[in-house]
Amino acid sequence: MKKLTFLAATLLFVSCSDQNEQFCECMDAGEKLNNFSVTLFDKNITEKQANELKALKAEKDKACADFKQMKGDEMLELQKNCTRK
Repeated sequence: MKKLTFLAATLLFVSCSDQNEQFCECMDAGEKLNNFSVTLFDKNITEKQANELKALKAEKDKACADFKQMKGDEMLELQKNCTRK
């Protein structure tokens, strides 16, 4: 199993351009979720805010599904190539 994971990660690095768009989308979705979550601290959350939080979490989960098993150092390498908008 470790060999398969290593092979998949290696293929990911070899086959990608400098910027992995899917990974960058994952990072952006996570950042949106984090930024919104911060605004909710120490507040009573409305139903609208709770729904938006759920939607952002679902968006992040979908965008990051392929990266759940990736090691931190591999993620950091991919993150270096993501350009911020």
